[in-house]
Amino acid sequence: MNKTDQIWVIVANASEAKLFKYLGHISGVKPLKDWNNPAVRQASHNLVTDAQGKFNMGGNFEPHKSPQRIEMEHFARKLAEFLEKARIQNNFTKLILCSSPAFLGEITNLISAQVKERLKLVVNKDYTRLDHRDLTRHLNELMI
Repeated sequence: MNKTDQIWVIVANASEAKLFKYLGHISGVKPLKDWNNPAVRQASHNLVTDAQGKFNMGGNFEPHKSPQRIEMEHFARKLAEFLEKARIQNNFTKLILCSSPAFLGEITNLISAQVKERLKLVVNKDYTRLDHRDLTRHLNELMI
């Protein structure tokens, strides 16, 4: 790790995300920000939608999306927009993204090419429940 590197770590799933700064093998991670998306856990009847699907501009049919799926997409977009603003401000030089499989696909589709260029590591696991020490241990093992 270069001393000038600002390594950010995002651990996320569809209902929550946490941002950490990675300080190295010994110092570990420092929490910077948390996001919550409680709407994704709500029952479908509490998230209003009656849509049966629709045709897009190209004439292709797009099937109906569940309300939870729509909330997950909104949350992923919110995180992608945050990362893009942070990239423009040069707040991080490298990014480690750890996420549950479904959400990982969603967020990687939405982050910009410039943010993707800063991806150091992508981990297809949900680490949102790990404490700081365990997260640091997992990151250290992955970056050897």
